[in-house]
Amino acid sequence: MKRFFLFLLFGTLPLLAAYPQATTSEKYIMTITGKLPIPGSGTILPHEHIITDFLGAEHLKAHRYQESEALMLVLPHLLRLRKAGVGLLFECTPNYLGRNVQLLKTLSERSGIAMVTNTGYYAAVDKKFLPKHAYTESAEAISKRWEREWKEGIGDSGIRPGFIKLGVGDGPLDEIEAKLLRAALLLHKKSGLSIAMHTGDAAAANS
Repeated sequence: MKRFFLFLLFGTLPLLAAYPQATTSEKYIMTITGKLPIPGSGTILPHEHIITDFLGAEHLKAHRYQESEALMLVLPHLLRLRKAGVGLLFECTPNYLGRNVQLLKTLSERSGIAMVTNTGYYAAVDKKFLPKHAYTESAEAISKRWEREWKEGIGDSGIRPGFIKLGVGDGPLDEIEAKLLRAALLLHKKSGLSIAMHTGDAAAANS
């Protein structure tokens, strides 16, 4: 029987999405560099944002930094984390909010910290980080977009997501937010990917 895990995050309450990624008996975490057996020990950071960009979905067309400079800035912090015993982190920056899986792969390889990226959309902050098609497409069509990332990789990177990331604002789920949740549920049923959802307050969890 398939199991469904919905993780609602109130404020900064963290998530650990370390659950089976498929409906088989194989249990693993899909990291940026491939499958990782679920670790039995060690420090895991369950909700991190290494690089984000708050410009907004309709304005953010490319990364606004030199990747070599970003690498030099971020890597020393990750090396200190690795020295402190961190072996795995979940990078929760979604598409249209600055997700850069190629940079994350380089950081992961050089730091020795396994990383998990995501698929999904962030509908909080007055929908600033939603692409236009999120308003016009059905839940099924949006889910298909995320499914392609799960099956084929993000863009042409070949890097697959390890969980589904959503974000909603205060109050009960509105029409768009509910549609995105339906899209996530459709993909969960096919993939086994866990769902991580930010909520502005507790109202969305009860709607």
